[in-house]
Amino acid sequence: MGEYNDVAGMLPGPYRILWREKVASTNDSLRELAEKGMAEGLILIAEEQTVGRGRRGAEWFSPKG
Repeated sequence: MGEYNDVAGMLPGPYRILWREKVASTNDSLRELAEKGMAEGLILIAEEQTVGRGRRGAEWFSPKG
């Protein structure tokens, strides 16, 4: 996790990186956090994503690693 925070410090603006081992969807997770008042500039990194969605409704998953 430390390496992600090192990168965040090099980005322009007030960014914060949040790491999760596994999420269903990074988009859904970020939407939920925003609805709960999470500050702008949050970057979510997940090792595994189980219910990803792409353009035109394409579904996919991103295995761990």
